[in-house]
Amino acid sequence: MTLEDEARQLIINGEEAAREARNTLKQKAVLQPQYELYLKVLTRSQRPKAARADDYLRVVRAMRDEQEFATLKLATDEEDSSIKGIVSSPLRVLGAYLERLPGTVVLMIERGFGVLTMFTLRGGSEPLEERIILERASKACVDSLVALMQQQDEDIERIRRLEPITNEFFERIERAAVALWTALPEAICSAISRARNVLYLPSSYGDLSAFPLELLYAEDGWLGTTRSVTRLSSIRTLLELLSPGRIPSKLDAHALVVRAQDSEELTKADVEADAVCQGLESLGLVAKVDRQPRVASVREALDRGMRVLHYCGHGFAGNLGEFLPLTAKETLGPHDFSQLSGWRTPFVYLSTCEVGRARMRTTGSAEGFSTRLIEKGAPAVVGCLDSVPDLVAGAMAESFYRSAATLPLGEALATARGACRKYPPACWGAFAYFGDPLLKLTAADGVVPQTRRKTLRWDSLVGRHLAVRSDDSRQQALDALAVARTEGGADADLLNKVAGWLESSFRSAPPELKEERLELCLAVAEKDAIAGCELRMLLAMESLQRSYFGKRKPRIVLLPEEVMLGLYCAKAVHDSLAWAAFAIENAHGGGIGYEPLRLLQMLEEAVGVLDGWRLEVPAAETLLSTARELKRDLQESHGNV
Repeated sequence: MTLEDEARQLIINGEEAAREARNTLKQKAVLQPQYELYLKVLTRSQRPKAARADDYLRVVRAMRDEQEFATLKLATDEEDSSIKGIVSSPLRVLGAYLERLPGTVVLMIERGFGVLTMFTLRGGSEPLEERIILERASKACVDSLVALMQQQDEDIERIRRLEPITNEFFERIERAAVALWTALPEAICSAISRARNVLYLPSSYGDLSAFPLELLYAEDGWLGTTRSVTRLSSIRTLLELLSPGRIPSKLDAHALVVRAQDSEELTKADVEADAVCQGLESLGLVAKVDRQPRVASVREALDRGMRVLHYCGHGFAGNLGEFLPLTAKETLGPHDFSQLSGWRTPFVYLSTCEVGRARMRTTGSAEGFSTRLIEKGAPAVVGCLDSVPDLVAGAMAESFYRSAATLPLGEALATARGACRKYPPACWGAFAYFGDPLLKLTAADGVVPQTRRKTLRWDSLVGRHLAVRSDDSRQQALDALAVARTEGGADADLLNKVAGWLESSFRSAPPELKEERLELCLAVAEKDAIAGCELRMLLAMESLQRSYFGKRKPRIVLLPEEVMLGLYCAKAVHDSLAWAAFAIENAHGGGIGYEPLRLLQMLEEAVGVLDGWRLEVPAAETLLSTARELKRDLQESHGNV
């Protein structure tokens, strides 16, 4: 048995024990060293790149999300060619979404055992194997990374001491930034150089979340001024960002500027608040300044469906937590976001110090202001990784909102950094962007542009159709499919078969046609995991709606295996509307295999999801009413479950 096989087996055994343990999270936290060892081994493995990359993503997912396990396979296991096996691969799902985003690259940096590992996956139509890079950072690279972080910290400390700004503040950090770029693996540099948008998932270990990737100096200049750099904490938040099935955001044309009253030291904060308010109004938003904020009022504003909430004031972050002082007696913390609905959370700009950083929990996942806001539905957040003078903070904010009139927000922040290059790089390089880089604050048709609209294809419209099952939803999917068929090329025959299926979807069909369509799902999934998954969910929902029983349909169909597969697939591709539809079918069928409390939790989640989807799919209103009725019935029949 090789070292790689031994490391894999350790994780498999450890996860089996964790699942059976009384305290699963505590037992899973013990696995961090095994995860790190396996990442190290993967960077030198001789297996095919795609197989190694899939294992890498599985382990990183488990390291950063306390609810997830790596679920590695034994070396002797054959590849699972079922739909469930295909969409269980984070690489297949991520690769399919990125194929729709040329010019985008995902970059992950994660700690291995005694090493630093780096992974990139490029967007575009090249074969998946050719888009993958998995490397180990050299000692020179790690030393250069540490040197750049130390130089930024040193510069910021000198600025705090009000030392005169000289050329030294620019030259020394630029030399450190060039040295790190030169020391990075060549393939990693090439992938970043070819990208316009960098989706960056830094490790939450130690100070790596504060590493200023934006201050790398490439051949064409600072990374943070020449490209959109977006930070994400986990693979789950990455896939949610990319998925057209993410719950739509309610972003009305209103904005609030919160001017905290925590300190009189911020002499420029009032000027910034007024300037930002004017900038927001120039974007066509109705904006106002709240100069007497309270925790309750800010929390309410975060769940009102406005487009922007801008905070001016102090911020504090440390090993024990983060908080924003609103007054001398009241502070806002990440825990205050727990009750947010998600689809009404606005874009948030935190013009304050340090709260862009993340702390690592014992399970390895990240925790902090930006992380929590993104998890609770904020489409994007701007925050600082370090302390900066309030003069720079104000200049960055004004430039950002000017740029936001015409640019997606990821590019707007890059433009703002460029406009503030008269200030030391350590200052403007501390401003980080989290969330959706393609979010815009202007909306010509009333709908704010987001990445989810860029990745929308016919397959995601199939997901909406299987949920609402209307003539309109069928036609929308067929229209989008017609566009794909004109560009189908070698896949034209498959797409023609899909079109024939869609035209007769949810109508009576002979039982043998189900097997034929299952084969079609698998054939499509081999080309595109997302499309195959959506079709398999359509097949499952048709079965639950009694389509494959010929003309003599039974009154009730109980197919718990189809419900479970639908829920699994919807979660894998982050199709929230389809998930809600299967949750309702699960409750309709009595929830076989589910405790009443779990059923109630699923229905509560479905209600929240459908409440948001009404914004974009009016037919979701009917599903919402059904979910609420089922929830009431369950509560009445089982008491206070």
